[in-house]
Amino acid sequence: MKPELAQQLLKATVAQYNRIAVEFDSARSTASDFTALTRFVKPGDLVVDVACGNGRLAAAFADQEVRMIGTDGSKELITIARERYATEIEKGWLGFTVADIMELPFDHAQFDVCFFMAALHHVPSHAMRIAVMRDLKKIIKPGARVIGSVWNLRATLFTQRYDLETQLVTPRSGHDVGDVFIPWKSGGAAEERYCHAFTIEELQDLFTEVGFVIEELYPVDRMFEKVEFADSLNIFFVLRG
Repeated sequence: MKPELAQQLLKATVAQYNRIAVEFDSARSTASDFTALTRFVKPGDLVVDVACGNGRLAAAFADQEVRMIGTDGSKELITIARERYATEIEKGWLGFTVADIMELPFDHAQFDVCFFMAALHHVPSHAMRIAVMRDLKKIIKPGARVIGSVWNLRATLFTQRYDLETQLVTPRSGHDVGDVFIPWKSGGAAEERYCHAFTIEELQDLFTEVGFVIEELYPVDRMFEKVEFADSLNIFFVLRG
């Protein structure tokens, strides 16, 4: 994929999430599915949630005695997060900021833990994915972890719901193999969001190229329990820097 198209797609995705922010938030307002992730933090940790969306991961960590900052490219979703978690922000352990995924405003070796949930599939082109993952590796402390997931768009649920078989075989002109477009209905108009349908092998190669040690990489259900590939919703990963 040419860099110009990749930049265009990334900007379009941010604009789309700004437009659908209220509906998106309504569909993803609880954090019960994230409770399994508390095993990765300990009291006193400084945690970053990159591509935090409406900030719902914070609810899972409210009693974990951590300090946490969430960042997202969508200013509308960050506004929702700040309003929902105003009390926690006032207490001083939580904050949210708008930031470009390609230009994270953090220092090297700043964080004890980084979460990157359901976002990498929205990053177009191999070159951009490498750049994003290298940035995540830079902002965590040596030996710290990046915990994340991508939608498993090759699983049965997605291929049947969105009729992806044709897109997976024949991508749009100028796009890479595995690039697909997933609709979101907003006000009667379809928002087609760019996504990349990863294989586990592709993720393994990507993370290895960046220099991560892969501790966990497997398909999971909504509650992050390991399941068969065809039956999963996400591919889950734990990477050590």
